[in-house]
Amino acid sequence: MIAPVLLIVLLLCFLAFFLWDRKRLNNAVVKPLSRERMDKGFTPTAALGWPVSIGLGLVSVTLAFAEWQSPSQRPYSGRWAWLNEAIYQAFGPNGLAGSFAAAGLVAIGYGLIRWQQTR
Repeated sequence: MIAPVLLIVLLLCFLAFFLWDRKRLNNAVVKPLSRERMDKGFTPTAALGWPVSIGLGLVSVTLAFAEWQSPSQRPYSGRWAWLNEAIYQAFGPNGLAGSFAAAGLVAIGYGLIRWQQTR
């Protein structure tokens, strides 16, 4: 039930990005990157670090909420199964939710500190 809603939201986000980028490129002040600059690659400035940290923190907190509502069941499988099992053994069935929440809060805190430094 949530998959079609998620698909529609993602398509609307893509449409919004498409319209925003088209408007940005039609602006005479904005110049597209030359081939030489594109070949060198993109190096983000330090000012872009804090939104990424806050965004990843919000994603992690959202994962924590989802894990709290319906905890993952044992036996775990996949690449990080050993870590999931260790967290389960240490903190119980809601340990994964707590670990996601802690990681999210650390990322949000780091992003806020970086934001204060760039202001």
